[in-house]
Amino acid sequence: MTNAISNSCRLPCGSSNDLATEVLAWAAYAEFGLLFVDKYQPVGMFTPERGISDGQKHFVNLPVADLPASMAFYTALGFANNPQFTDETAACMVWSDAINVMLLTHEKWATFTSRPIAPSTHNEVLLAISCEDRAHVDAMNTAAAAHDGTADINPIQDLGFMYNRNLADPDGHVWEAMWMDPAAMPPQG
Repeated sequence: MTNAISNSCRLPCGSSNDLATEVLAWAAYAEFGLLFVDKYQPVGMFTPERGISDGQKHFVNLPVADLPASMAFYTALGFANNPQFTDETAACMVWSDAINVMLLTHEKWATFTSRPIAPSTHNEVLLAISCEDRAHVDAMNTAAAAHDGTADINPIQDLGFMYNRNLADPDGHVWEAMWMDPAAMPPQG
């Protein structure tokens, strides 16, 4: 497995400090062919038959109450704005060549779905992105706190070979900034 993590919701064992449970969770991600998201490695759908297929672009759409403030927040975390897909109702924030976050005003969001927007006190999903090192994980949390977000919205998880901290944007969307060194994983069994 590369140093990547699924952008899907964490499995229920995500809060466990049990190494065997965490390893089984990562194996489950791979087994079910979930998307692996990594700024520094290829991105794509994993299947045992094909491995990772890259070349696809992935867009995460998030409703936001204040578009300029949200753009400033994501810029502070290291995202770049793509003005080609940005106007007064939406902004495309780029994490990598393959990963984009579309920030949508509530009015724009309503053109895509009639489902209500979850209150900022509720989790609709936990999005995870990998970082180049532990310092980058820490820097993202520091930037979140300095730009109207919330750092360490969940307990810090440090398993030695994997380190993550969760942050929330100004609208309550939760991100897991993580770093992992697969070579440092203890042997199974």
